Amino acid sequence: MRRIPSLLLALALLASATLAPGCGKGPSSIITPDGKDFGAIRFVNASPNAPGLDAVINGAIFEPDLVYAEASEYIAIRTGTPYAEFLRTGTDQVLAQTEIGIAKKGNFTLFAVNPASSMGTLFVSDDYTAPQQGNVRVRFIHAAPGAGDVDVYVTAPGASLAAADPAVTDLPYLGNSGYIEAPAGSYQVRVCPAGTKTVAIDSGAITTTAGQVLTGVAIGDPAVGVPFGALLLEDRFS
Repeated sequence: MRRIPSLLLALALLASATLAPGCGKGPSSIITPDGKDFGAIRFVNASPNAPGLDAVINGAIFEPDLVYAEASEYIAIRTGTPYAEFLRTGTDQVLAQTEIGIAKKGNFTLFAVNPASSMGTLFVSDDYTAPQQGNVRVRFIHAAPGAGDVDVYVTAPGASLAAADPAVTDLPYLGNSGYIEAPAGSYQVRVCPAGTKTVAIDSGAITTTAGQVLTGVAIGDPAVGVPFGALLLEDRFS
């Protein structure tokens, strides 16, 4: 199976909003099968120091050997409330499990989160609705257990944070900002501990393309030897 390449970065949240499609990776289409009771799911290994994981739905392996900081493509799945598990690759050892809800024509992401010794799951709905003409839509998910609440600043490249207001405030661990729509163009994203302007993650200059729908995921936990970093996921191609 094709995989979305890891965009794990020691000090960047979004290295390039155009890198994944430029590499020919990521979901090749939005799965919306007309007249059929299907949705779509992708899996993300965001558990720092985790082993390879097999993503399993109702006993069937949907995505094998998903390594840390890697995401699958979207995979068609029948609607309902299936049981999902992350198993240590090639074994029956269950590291995390949960029941999920799949709606018709809905796209969803199931994350493995927390350090491996206490692995859990985070299940989110992905809204692939296209933005207004000339815009992009982006959301931020905080899956870095080594960080507390964070503020996210989105500015012009090189702009000072001194007078800047955060685009997202007090985002807690496993929090989801929801989608924010903005004109396509060049930006710099910086993530700071909440209430401060001390930059923990800095994207540098990035360029977005009109029509994109993106999810930036903060990951990592220095307490288990894994530096802060990020994944960039495309919820919709431009």
